[in-house]
Amino acid sequence: MSRYFRKLHNISSQYVQWFALGTLGFLMRLVVFSAVFVHQVSPLRDSSFKPTHYNAGSLLPWMQGINEDTWTQGASVLAGLLAINLVFIFWQWSQSSTNAIQKILLLTCWIGVGVIIFISLNWMFLVYLVVQWIAD
Repeated sequence: MSRYFRKLHNISSQYVQWFALGTLGFLMRLVVFSAVFVHQVSPLRDSSFKPTHYNAGSLLPWMQGINEDTWTQGASVLAGLLAINLVFIFWQWSQSSTNAIQKILLLTCWIGVGVIIFISLNWMFLVYLVVQWIAD
């Protein structure tokens, strides 16, 4: 009976790893799509736009209702999802240790790395929004 559960655990673990990699591919496509979308709705694409303080946002009429908080929250959510996915994938790949204490220490280390990845991605996305003059 235990042999069956070990085999089932190995199969489910492989599906989880494939799902995580597929999700990473989806999130990377979403990041690229978001960057292209932000560039397309950027006010800097209009030649008559004069960048001054407090006039961030899109000049498109259907985008006027989206304020800066929505843009920054979207960037934070996207950075968080990407960081969680990357940490989960790296943690799955580093599961060779069998000691429970080592696994807990390794998970703690990966959580710290995830926080660093999140902060880095969040700043990169926010800088991109500022460069595109969507947020100031």
